[in-house]
This record gives sequence, C-alpha cells and structure tokens, in this order.
Amino acid sequence: MFNPLIFCATALLLTFQASTAAASNFAIDNLVFYGVWLSAGSNTSILRFESTLIIPSSPPDTSTEDNIQAFWPGLEPADNDSVFQNVVTNQGGEAGEWYLLPFSCCSPAKALTPQMRVHPGDSLTNIFALDVPTGKWYDNYLVTPSRTAVDREDGIVPYGGGFTFDPIADAALKHKPLTSTLMTIELQERGKWNFGAVEWRNILVEADTMETKWCEEYVFSLSPFLLLVFSILRKMYSYVHPDNIKMIYAYEIFCSGPVPTGGRGFKRRYSMPTWNTVGSTTTCHIAQMIFEGPDDAE
Repeated sequence: MFNPLIFCATALLLTFQASTAAASNFAIDNLVFYGVWLSAGSNTSILRFESTLIIPSSPPDTSTEDNIQAFWPGLEPADNDSVFQNVVTNQGGEAGEWYLLPFSCCSPAKALTPQMRVHPGDSLTNIFALDVPTGKWYDNYLVTPSRTAVDREDGIVPYGGGFTFDPIADAALKHKPLTSTLMTIELQERGKWNFGAVEWRNILVEADTMETKWCEEYVFSLSPFLLLVFSILRKMYSYVHPDNIKMIYAYEIFCSGPVPTGGRGFKRRYSMPTWNTVGSTTTCHIAQMIFEGPDDAE
C-alpha cells in the first residue's frame, strides 16, 4: 500500500466542483460540494458517462427540514452554467430515506422523472449516452438491491428506468456540448456529510478525442520530480504485490480557484485509470473511487 501522497490537483482534477448553475441562480445557505470532475477539455464533447454508485451504508439524517444531503453523477458544459444529473437525496420522501431523482438545473430547475427510493448498500448504475445525430441524451439507471437488506417491500429484484433528455429544454444549456463529468457530494443549509463513505465503481468516460492525457493527468497531476518518484514507487509496488489492486491513497490539499460558493477538501482513494482509443474516441476507465470523508471533521 502506498504511503499517503499530498498534492494539489491540476485543472483536470479538482477536489471540488460546484454546480455554478445552482449557485448563480439561487441564494442557498451553506452550499457545500465535495467532488471531482473529469474532462477532456472545454472543446471536447463527452459521448458517454457510466458509473455505479454504492448507496452509503448509513441512512441520511432523520430530519429533512433545512437539511439537504445529496450525492450525484452528472455532466456540465464548459461554462458550468447548467448541469444534467442523477441526484440521490434525502429530500422529497420520508425522513431517513434516500431517493433517486434525475434532475436538470437550473434554467429551469426541473425534476426529469418521478423519484424512486433507494436503500443503503444498493448499487445504482447510471448511464448517460449522447445520441450524436440529434444532440439528445439517453439517461438510464438501474438499482441492484443489496442482498443484505431485510424487510424490503421491493424485494431484491433489480429495478430502474430511463428517458431521453433534450438539452434545448434548458435555456442556459440549449445546444451546448456537455464537456465535463462530475461525481459530487452536495450539502445545503444544515446538511452534513455524516452518512459515511460514498463509493463509485466502474467509472467510464468516453470522449470525442484521440488525446489520452486527460485520462492520464487525472492521476499524474504532480511535478516532474514527484512524477518520477511516484513512477518508481508504482513499479516497486506492482512487483511486490502483483495480484493486489493498486490503489492510491490521496489526502489532498484543497486547490483554490474559481470557487463560486464552496468547495471543500476531502479524503479519497481511487484505482489507477486505464484508457483506450479507437478511431476518434478515447475511453477512460477508473475501476473504483471512494470518497471517505471531509478533511476536517464536521
């Protein structure tokens, strides 16, 4: 196992990504984000974004009033003035329960389907796929219930849904390409990150480019010297532990930058990205990423 590395990410990997659409259009008290984003560049369209989100083992707070807890995968255009997202939140249903709510923000802010309940330990697979000829997006989601859950009305049979999203329905988005993918924890008002780790698996981002550095630099955002040291350590680790998953434990320093309304440092670990280019399309894959908790206890 690697010793902790301390580094400040480049523009391609941030310890935060705020949904500036929400931030700029609404006055939200204590809006906080913990998250990362992955992009091939402001001029490169995302074609497909997949991830499997493991619902945290702990339920949300039992009080929902002025207490918003959420986490979500989503996509944004280059100017970050809108977001297309599959939100898991503690809002809209019974207290102490998680709900999936596909959402478009924020011109207008709009739920895209009726919400559905998800449970701690469930696996939520989200697939966003662009239909290039029409510019519309297919959003499909599948919930695989946790087999350790008991007394569930929906049993253990997978369930889900899907729909087509036309970006023209959002006045800010219109025909802009979506160029960034996000995996984010979002808190509002009195909401706290007190529900444990958030795990993402099988993260796949397909972009309309032959370049691969955007996937490589997702990890290798260090100085040349540290890059060399890291490369040597990685080779040593691979030799000693050839059968073990190579995980980087990154305890990061928050990078200042264009931070509209928040952005907090947090601890996470993730597996090494791999990439593949076929024709004019590059696919980046990250097997696992775990958001462990905020840098400072809340």
